Amino acid sequence: MSEQSINPETKSILDEYLADMKLNNKSQKTIYQYQRYLMRFFSECQKPITDITYDDVYSFIKKYHPEKLYKPRSINTYISILTSFFNYCVGEEYIETIPIKRRWRHKTPKSIPKHLSPIEVAKVKLQTEKRSIRDRAIIALMFSSGIRRNELHLLNFENIDLENRTAVVHGKGNKNRIIHFSEETALFLQELIKYHPQTEKALFLNKYNKRLSDRYIYELTKQIEKNANLTRPFSPHICRHTFATTLVKRGANIKFVADELGHVNINTTQIYAKLPDEEVMAVYKKIMG
Repeated sequence: MSEQSINPETKSILDEYLADMKLNNKSQKTIYQYQRYLMRFFSECQKPITDITYDDVYSFIKKYHPEKLYKPRSINTYISILTSFFNYCVGEEYIETIPIKRRWRHKTPKSIPKHLSPIEVAKVKLQTEKRSIRDRAIIALMFSSGIRRNELHLLNFENIDLENRTAVVHGKGNKNRIIHFSEETALFLQELIKYHPQTEKALFLNKYNKRLSDRYIYELTKQIEKNANLTRPFSPHICRHTFATTLVKRGANIKFVADELGHVNINTTQIYAKLPDEEVMAVYKKIMG
């Protein structure tokens, strides 16, 4: 099992996934187990992650974990590892679907993506008050626009229109799209731009006045998660899920939400249409009393 045999782009995503496990306080034993098994899979299946099919995964499982030699529980463990990784990839929008059939694993109830409650959002914003204008602008922009982490990383000074509260971002599929942001975000950005060196294209800069890394954006959310004592994970993509869920709760139709998120396929957005029962009741009481 060699790292050199793994597709470079897949290896980068795998490293990011394992780092996320560490940041979420998974044990070293668990991380090692996941790393070992995923490296074995991707050493065997060397396709780009976007090209991996159901047949690729199923063939690997049948070849290396035949039912005659492995207990069902062990096979389920291996499938769960693959499922966890591919779930992460879907959540970060590296792929659109998980290449694993339901019948191969335990059934799990469908749920909308993890998102923060209004109280948790308030806790996050309270923590950002202690940080720099740059960091406050980053968090505010993610919460109010649904911008992806990589889109934010690539955002340039010239892409921002403060008057109309819009920005042109370079999104998935090598396409540009327009995002909207809140008045609060506009105020943070206005303050940030006052001190922005005109020689630099990037909007968000590090201490050396170079483009801020997308890794820092992720680590920023993890620092805030820890300081705010949140009971669930917080990440750039959780901001995106929170933005989408908030839109739905406030009555936005799915087509509008899809446009704001930059989803080409509206079916990708449908998952936000189902609110948890307690939130459905809260909306009902707000409307009907």
